[in-house]
Amino acid sequence: MKAGNNLKEAVVENLAGNGKDGIIDDYKGKLRDQELGLQAKIDKTLKESLVDIANNPDKAKHQLEKVANKAIKADGVKGDVEIEFYNKKDGTMGGHKDGKVYINLAEQDGSAATMMEVVGDELSHYVDYKKGRPNSNVDKSRQPVSTGYGNDAREQTIGYVGDEGVDKTAFQESLKGLDFADENKEVDGVEGMENRTTVYARKLKLPGKLEDLGVHLFGKVTDRKDGKPDFHFSLDGKAMGGAPEINTKQVIKNDMDAFKNGKIVDSQVIEVPAGMTESEFDEKVINNVKAYQTNTYDNYYPVAGVGVGINERNSNTMVDNIVEESGGKIKDFKKAVNQNAGEKIEKDIDKYHNDIYEIDKNFYKYNPKYNEKKKKEYFENEKRIRLREFRGFGN
Repeated sequence: MKAGNNLKEAVVENLAGNGKDGIIDDYKGKLRDQELGLQAKIDKTLKESLVDIANNPDKAKHQLEKVANKAIKADGVKGDVEIEFYNKKDGTMGGHKDGKVYINLAEQDGSAATMMEVVGDELSHYVDYKKGRPNSNVDKSRQPVSTGYGNDAREQTIGYVGDEGVDKTAFQESLKGLDFADENKEVDGVEGMENRTTVYARKLKLPGKLEDLGVHLFGKVTDRKDGKPDFHFSLDGKAMGGAPEINTKQVIKNDMDAFKNGKIVDSQVIEVPAGMTESEFDEKVINNVKAYQTNTYDNYYPVAGVGVGINERNSNTMVDNIVEESGGKIKDFKKAVNQNAGEKIEKDIDKYHNDIYEIDKNFYKYNPKYNEKKKKEYFENEKRIRLREFRGFGN
């Protein structure tokens, strides 16, 4: 049943243009994730070793290696996966280098789902390595591919084991007696070290082929070090005009449905800015979302304009601005209409002020017969002309 569902998902995603490496390879990847979830349910020794990881980490590594090597048989790859634990508060989930998978226990919560998320993610890099594909340091497109497999492994594991009711604080406390100094040094420069502030692009919630007219950007802050729940941010625009709203029930449902229905067309894991920890970056993103002013004229949706006119800010603009104001770097997503409208408006503001300054400075030079009253009238007219040139200002 689950294998059939995985095949159906692989076919649908590829036919919709959202596949990773073609129907066959995508199906194999989903079977790989399925095996991880299944073993998390039926392998008694694995389950016991994960529960007892603080007392016997080597046993846990050995059991995970066995499961990983079993899972990659789906890819037709002869497995020699080696797994290493480390414990480093650098905001990364794990990594891969030359057939070795690294798992950061600082980001684990004691659940099989979170563990298999990292294993699933890094096995994607491992398979790339075995098949001679460029790694994610060379081909950046491989990173969202691996992230997708990690998310899939987590979901499939949850499908097998259900709600595990873990206590992340207790799990982290249990690790404090372990020394990972050597392992922490080893992970520097490893490929695919996972940060988890992610921007996603999904198809529009429109009927038929209209969904391909553009994309809707939204973001998630996941696997937070402070143990707090995942944070979702998405702007719900107003088709009939007015102030948009952040995280309405409908827009979150649309975003989550996109994961289920293969409507996510692109994603980007945002790298933590230099000089910041993952926790600091997470909090800055979250605080900037909470501070985002939806009721200002700049951010209003025009009547029946749906935020796609020149310089009109929309949901894509908000996500772009949030990431950049937090210090992160975000790529220009394909079909993300007005993603950079914020930057355009700021440039227009500067041009507006420069124009007015130049007019004022040279006013009497070019208009010697004008008095102060006529000057004021002239200025008001010039302002109106310039303010009509871009949205965000005017009467």
